[in-house]
Amino acid sequence: MTRSIQDFLKRINSRLSWLDVISLLITMVFLACLAIYLHKKKESSDIPVSYIKSTGGEVLGEATDSRPFASVNGKTYTFSWCGGSSNISTKNKIYFTSEVEAQKSGRTLSKLCSK
Repeated sequence: MTRSIQDFLKRINSRLSWLDVISLLITMVFLACLAIYLHKKKESSDIPVSYIKSTGGEVLGEATDSRPFASVNGKTYTFSWCGGSSNISTKNKIYFTSEVEAQKSGRTLSKLCSK
């Protein structure tokens, strides 16, 4: 039984196409795993680092957005999502570790802020 060159090429092409499909699937799985890994790594690096000294409410660096803060000279405290909170100069901000600590310092919640 003689086989033609065309039959031989068809067999090679069919094998190559399966190899191509398999290699594409492997590549897609690899890229999906890489994307998931990078996404998880980014989430873990987004954890804010707080440099708050809890005793006096002094800030040593940038604080998280969820922490209450006040002006050095003010009588109220606020949060970053409250109206007017951006009017406080960065150098005059005092951050607190919790809302309770802000209240213990004698400050009340700003009228422009509602939780």
